[in-house]
Amino acid sequence: MLAVMAETRTGARGEPPIKVACLACRASRIRCDGKPLCRNCANKGRSCVYTKSNRGGPRISRKRLASLAQASKVSYDKAPTQARDSQLRDGSSIEAIVEAMIFPGAGLQELDKIDMNAADQPHNETSADSKSRNTHPVATVRTYQSDDDLLDAYYVFVHDYFPILPPSRMPARTDKFRHQPHEYQPSSPISLALSSILALIPSLNDELSSIEGLRLARREQAQLHAQLAMESIEIESEILESETHPSKALSSCPTAFRRKPFHPDVPAQYESLLALLILSIYEYAQRGNVSKMRNRASQALDAATRMSLHEIDGNDHDKFKEATSRAWWMTYVCVLQSCIVSNTTPFIDIDYTSYTTPLPTCHGDSSPWRALLEAQQTIMKCTLFTAALKKSLHREDAAMDIKKTMHDLDDVVKRRLAPGSLDIWETHGRLASSQADEQNLIHALQVQAQIKLHSARIKLYRYHAFNDAPLFEKSHCDLSSTSQSTVTQSLHGSCETEQEYTLSSTMDASSSVFLPDDLFEDSSFHTFAVKRCYGSALAISRAFQHLPSPRPIVAGFSSCSGEATIPRTMPSFACCAMQGSYVLLMLCLDNGHALELHNTGRDQFQAILHKSLEKLIGVLDSYCIAFEAIQGMRNQVQEAYEKAKMRNNSFMSI
Repeated sequence: MLAVMAETRTGARGEPPIKVACLACRASRIRCDGKPLCRNCANKGRSCVYTKSNRGGPRISRKRLASLAQASKVSYDKAPTQARDSQLRDGSSIEAIVEAMIFPGAGLQELDKIDMNAADQPHNETSADSKSRNTHPVATVRTYQSDDDLLDAYYVFVHDYFPILPPSRMPARTDKFRHQPHEYQPSSPISLALSSILALIPSLNDELSSIEGLRLARREQAQLHAQLAMESIEIESEILESETHPSKALSSCPTAFRRKPFHPDVPAQYESLLALLILSIYEYAQRGNVSKMRNRASQALDAATRMSLHEIDGNDHDKFKEATSRAWWMTYVCVLQSCIVSNTTPFIDIDYTSYTTPLPTCHGDSSPWRALLEAQQTIMKCTLFTAALKKSLHREDAAMDIKKTMHDLDDVVKRRLAPGSLDIWETHGRLASSQADEQNLIHALQVQAQIKLHSARIKLYRYHAFNDAPLFEKSHCDLSSTSQSTVTQSLHGSCETEQEYTLSSTMDASSSVFLPDDLFEDSSFHTFAVKRCYGSALAISRAFQHLPSPRPIVAGFSSCSGEATIPRTMPSFACCAMQGSYVLLMLCLDNGHALELHNTGRDQFQAILHKSLEKLIGVLDSYCIAFEAIQGMRNQVQEAYEKAKMRNNSFMSI
């Protein structure tokens, strides 16, 4: 049996190599026999899937590639019915046709069905059509030709928002994505996980990116990479004796890593852990699966603790020290974030000072990372506070407990938001490549800390300011959802007096929390709470504008003319935008706070609220370019905003 396994991995001597391997064998880096159901997949009882390989074939010219892409677009947009009818006439079963349409990557298989010689045939096209085709790059799914190219893309699109890897050794990175098919296929866990994120990003100058067929192709390719990443993680944890001599497996160790590390400063054994962190955000932002987000974060935590990354000696001078620090502390951030968005109790100690692993650094300074970790710890505590608030109100000592907890948490937020603690407003946008290095990351970490702390403050005061009145029809983050009869009636209902346009008209007593009147000695605490929420909502709206944006140096392009279509990635804290939007929308529905909050007239106050809301909607719009699950948040905010504007216009006309 061992000989069979060895032959499977290395191949028999003299046996000619096959020209294409199935996707599972590519991911596990083992030899494939090229049969319709290869031996490896048959032994493991899994699907055996192949994609077209151009190994040894001629290179494709740009003109020919453009013709192929145009033919593919026609197959997407103009002839789906004729294609299905043709397949049925040829005797294909309806089950086979449906399976080909829904299987991951099916949208990309259309290119493989095109006659490669068709591009060489003469075409009847005008000179204007030809010029247009040659002017714009072909719209397709983003792919790369090597691990090095993927690593470059990580520093362009991911690192500033999700720094799981040490600093780049190069001051500037080029985005070397490709449109045409090529031989390289990612196979390690981290390269596959990164590919799942990068596949969601539209190509530069991609004017067709909004077409559903292309979005579907990106979605399918990303999901295929995510599935293969999980399979690759499982393969790397395998023990050879488990299949050959199970009796010896318990005393054996996992197979040693013999492949080249994805990053020169990161041990190969960390790559599965880092891949799980990426997939945790992928499940949340792209697929909207909070349960899987939490599961992936839990798996990453298990991997980190098995390697004892949480208790590394700070005096250790190992060359992988920075990689270890970032791997552990990003695990800590992801675990807490999964608990924040799922509104559940964390399964690790929240206090980051309880771990001995030193903090990561940027240019030798750990303060930006400390700011992020303190903000993450604070928003987690405030989330737990809001979750426990309803239960604690039913206890006799509830008022004293709530008062003390709110004061303590507010002091923490105030201290960490003190002037000079997070100095983020000097730098706008992304720095020049020659000055960038880790400066963009420092800036991004400080902005994230600001956003999280202000969101924590909203969580702290939201109940007392607005009674947690339900506003959105769907449940997002820890915000209460509402039935059609509550918010719709309050937003669209007719009214004759200004009194009906107050927050009280949006309250649903059955689903709101009403704090005791004597909770605070200051009778004006309600106004104080509203002011706190209002100030934090405006700060969140401003802070999101200061997050650096990707500005890739694209091979073959002199400038990034498609810059507006390149989104920020890894939106794990998009819930903060929802918290800010909730406050601003509630104030849009209340005309009684204009003088109290801004010392201005109602019209000017509404203009400020609308401008801030539109900024937050723009932030969610940008994330939606790549991450489809965030569109649910964006739609809820946009719909509520349009209804609020309609009400305000109706009131002004009275």
